[in-house]
Amino acid sequence: MHKIDLGPVQFVEGLQYSFPDHLCANCGTTLAVSVQIQETRRATYMLLGGTELTFKLPIPTCEQCAPALKRRPLSLINKIFIALLVSLALATVVLLTVTLGDVSMPVSDSVLLGMSPVLGFGLTAAYFMLHRVRAPQTSYYQPVRIEQVKRAFVDSTIQKIGFAFTNDAYGRAFAQQNKAAIQAKLISARKA
Repeated sequence: MHKIDLGPVQFVEGLQYSFPDHLCANCGTTLAVSVQIQETRRATYMLLGGTELTFKLPIPTCEQCAPALKRRPLSLINKIFIALLVSLALATVVLLTVTLGDVSMPVSDSVLLGMSPVLGFGLTAAYFMLHRVRAPQTSYYQPVRIEQVKRAFVDSTIQKIGFAFTNDAYGRAFAQQNKAAIQAKLISARKA
């Protein structure tokens, strides 16, 4: 992929938003909250290429939730792709072990090879089960997401941004703080 930096993006007049800084955007605590930058990327694809915008959002977080700001959410397709890669890696190990070594296996090569997708998906599922949200957090991944970016075709100014929040209380605080922009339909806020 070839990267071309086009400089900062322009927003349509009146599109302004701010994030509440009195509670953690993930767990909702009000104790020892500091504002940190969350890099959120939004990609738009067209036929053979696309554009990617990086938003640096000032998100309030507590110490326990700070690592989540760096973890981008994975879609189901991403998780399936990871499981396929793990399965291929296991199949490669089985094939190398069988062909390079004089290892007597208690089961046949074809059985081991057939089990590699099951083991691959099982190991991937176990990994994601271990790396999931723990109470009181609402997300293991970034708690504030950009789900929609509407841009003008000619000059690429951003005309609308849709935010999604994993924490209901933080989402309500954001909506209250940005009431005018939401009523003007320049931004939207909903539960992730």
